Amino acid sequence: ELDFCNMVIPQGHFSQKDRRYYHHFHRISKEERQSSVLWDGEHIVEFWDAHSAFFIVIGYYLKYVKTYESEDERKAFLKETNYMMKLALENRLYLSLQQYHNKHAEYHVNRDKIKELAQTYLSKPYKRLFNKDGERTKYKDAMKCQYIDEFFQKNFPNIRLWLLHYPRHQEIKDVEIERNGKKEIHKNQLVSVSDLHRDIMPYEFKLISLGLCRNLYDFYQIKSITVHDAIYVKASETEKISNSDINDLLSERLGISDKAPRCYALF
Repeated sequence: ELDFCNMVIPQGHFSQKDRRYYHHFHRISKEERQSSVLWDGEHIVEFWDAHSAFFIVIGYYLKYVKTYESEDERKAFLKETNYMMKLALENRLYLSLQQYHNKHAEYHVNRDKIKELAQTYLSKPYKRLFNKDGERTKYKDAMKCQYIDEFFQKNFPNIRLWLLHYPRHQEIKDVEIERNGKKEIHKNQLVSVSDLHRDIMPYEFKLISLGLCRNLYDFYQIKSITVHDAIYVKASETEKISNSDINDLLSERLGISDKAPRCYALF
């Protein structure tokens, strides 16, 4: 239904590498999407994007997909998961991480840096961050992630151990290494990569594209399209709904809303 200046656009596809859905709409810039692409003759605008999206999808996976060895384990994970998702949905997760880091570290970081550190932390295995005796290693990335790890240990101890011991696989990649303040690119290196991203990403599509967008249509008669964790609508539709309304729908879908639910099915 999208008009790309009369161009013939191939169908979208799911990437085998990261399992996300990709379309030509994803590959062009945000500015081009909003200036050149038409939907029923109207321009399209980015109206909403998820705060701390990857952590929300992790929460969705832990709550509705992961299997547990016992009911006690499930309840322990569920308590941490609901709290983590609430912080993320309220845009307080990175802020909380930043406040903890800046309170305990000898140097302060801004929000962008804390997001970078959090993503780095998610990619690291236990043996990179800790020695066999449990002491923190002296690797530079381990030291940088110290306060991210401490925050998770205090607030999400079960999720933390699950992340640190998540299965991994080997990949050939170009690796950036910093030595004496200079960055070097080492090509075709065999590295250990966490399976977390490729295992979790399919549920982003279920949660946002197949879930939240369906709710927007069912409850507000708004048709929408996504760029992963962002939602685009026709310019004329923006007056029908607010960002807080979409956040409320997502909270309901995740089962953490204080309001009476309007959506009961996850799929």
